Amino acid sequence: MTFGGAWQSLRRGVLSGALVLLAAAGPPALAAPSGLPHADDELVIGVPETVTALHPMSYTLYEDFTLDFAHRRLVMPDQSWHLACGLCTALPSPENGRIRLVPGAAGGQGMEVTYTLQPEARWADGEPVTSQDAAFTVEVARLPDSGLPNAVLFRNLRSVRVVDAKTFVLVYDHVEFGLSAPDALEILPEHIDGPIFRALADKRDYLKHSAYRTEPTNPGLWMGPYRLAEFGAGKYAVFERNPHWFGDKPYFRKITLRFYPSSAQAEAGLFAGETDLLQEGTLPLEVAADIRARLQDRFVVKTAPSATLFAVAVNLDQPQLKDSRVRRALLLAIDRKAMAQELFGDEQVVAQSFLPPEDPGYSADIPKIPYDPAAAVKALRDAGYKQNEAGRLVDAAGAPLELRLSTYAGNSLTRPVGERLVAAWQRLGIGVTLVSDPALLTQTLPHRRFDLALFSETPTPEYVPQTILGSSAIPGAANNYSGHNFAGLRDPAIDSALAALSGELDARKRRELWAGLQAAWAEALPALPLFDLPQLYVVPNWLRGFEPTGHAIMSSNFCEYWSRRP
Repeated sequence: MTFGGAWQSLRRGVLSGALVLLAAAGPPALAAPSGLPHADDELVIGVPETVTALHPMSYTLYEDFTLDFAHRRLVMPDQSWHLACGLCTALPSPENGRIRLVPGAAGGQGMEVTYTLQPEARWADGEPVTSQDAAFTVEVARLPDSGLPNAVLFRNLRSVRVVDAKTFVLVYDHVEFGLSAPDALEILPEHIDGPIFRALADKRDYLKHSAYRTEPTNPGLWMGPYRLAEFGAGKYAVFERNPHWFGDKPYFRKITLRFYPSSAQAEAGLFAGETDLLQEGTLPLEVAADIRARLQDRFVVKTAPSATLFAVAVNLDQPQLKDSRVRRALLLAIDRKAMAQELFGDEQVVAQSFLPPEDPGYSADIPKIPYDPAAAVKALRDAGYKQNEAGRLVDAAGAPLELRLSTYAGNSLTRPVGERLVAAWQRLGIGVTLVSDPALLTQTLPHRRFDLALFSETPTPEYVPQTILGSSAIPGAANNYSGHNFAGLRDPAIDSALAALSGELDARKRRELWAGLQAAWAEALPALPLFDLPQLYVVPNWLRGFEPTGHAIMSSNFCEYWSRRP
C-alpha cells in the first residue's frame, strides 16, 4: 500500500505501494442492521475494528478491507503475488509500447506510461470511469501538503496527459521500475469530489470535506462489484451489488460488515453466530485451536504465509535511542525464536528484514541478529551504560536508561508481545513502561511522540520503501504529517540506495541493490524486526473462492468470486 509495492501498517497502513496503518480501537460497536440467520445470498463479516471513515487514498488496514468491496485499484498484485490489472486493460511494458523513455528533469531521463481503462468501467451512479478521473486523482495526490499518507510517491509524476475518455499517459521526470504500476493511484470520481476540491480555499482540508466523509453512500463514489448502501460509522457497513459493475456478477446480493472494538469481541461474535466469518488477519494460535476443536463442523481454519512484518518502531530522535549500539542491544536481548514458538507454534517466522522471505527482493544473505544477552550487555557497555547498585542501567551522568513502549488497543497480539519485550529488556536493567495508546496511529506515530512502538507493515511484492525509509518521508508540520518514516531515519546512503533501486529496470541488478539496502537497514535498525506474522483465517466450510493474498492487497479485492458451496 509496487510502483513496486504497497505497505500497510497494522493499516496492513502503504502502501508504489502505499503504507496503511492499523487504526486504534474506538468506541464499542453496535449491532449491524441485519444479523444471522439470513438469506443464502447474503454474507455477514466480522471486522475487529470500529471503522469510521472511508477514503480510497487515506485508510487503515480495516478501512482498506471495507473499501475494497466497492472500489478497485488501477493495478494490483493478485493472490499469487503477480501484478494484474484492476481497472486497466493491459499492464504497461516497453515491449507493448506502453512504457516509453523520454527526456526527464535536469537533462536526465524520464518515462511515459500509458494506461487504458476498462471500456465498461462505471461508477455506481452510471457515470463512466474516465481519464479525467485519473487526472483529478493525480491533482489531489500531487499536493505537497495534502496530508495523504502516500503523497511522496507522486512527487516525480510531472503530469497526466489525457489521450481520450479512457486512455491517459502518466509522465514521470525520471525512470522508476515500479511507477509503471502505481497501485497507490486510487482513482477518485471527478464528477463528485472535483467540485468539492476546487471550491476549497485551503486544499489541505480536502479529506475533511470529501464526499467519502460527508456522503459515503453516494453511489457516484463507488465502482467495484458492490456499492456502499448503508454506513453506520464505527458500527456497520452494508454493500449491495453495483448494477454497473463491468466484471463477473457477484454471487452475494448483500454483504454486511459488523465492526467490533477488539479482536476478542469479533471472535466472540463469530462463536455466537453473529457473523459468517472474520476479516482475514492474524488470530492468536489458541483461538484458532479452539475453533478447530469446537467448531470444526462449521468452519475451516487455515494457515498461510504472510508478508506482514511485526516490529518495534524506534524514534531515532529520542536521545537514548540515537546510538545504534543501544538499538542493537534491544534486539539482541529478545529471544524471538522462543516467542515465536510460544505464540505461533513456529519459530521459523522470526523476521530478519523489512521484506518477507517470499518477496522477490528478499536477500537470504543479510546479517542476522541472534538472541545473545551477553552481546547485548557488551553493546550497552560500549554505549556508556553500566548497572548501578539497584541493578538499573545508567549513563556516565547517572541518568537511567528508561523507555516507553507504545501499543495500540484492540489487537490481541500486542499485549502478550509487549509484555515479553518489557520483561526481556528489564532483565538487562532497562526501565521500560508498556503504554496502551488509542491514538498511536492517528496521532502518536505521525507526530513522532513515542520512544518505541509496536506496529506492523505488509508490503506488496518489491515495494521500494521510499515512504518508510526515505528522509523526505519523515512526517512533520512542513508536509502536513504525511509519510511513514516514523523513525526519523536520515541516512544519505539509504536515500541513495532507494533512488538507485527505484531507477533500475534490470531485475538481476535490482536483486543486488535489494541485498545492499537490507544490509544497510539491518545496520541502522530504524525498527526492530520481530516476526513475519503467519496469517490464520477462519471461513465457513460452505464458502468458496475466499483466498487471502498474504500481502497488502486484501481478499475483498476479489469478493466477486466468493460464493456459497452448493
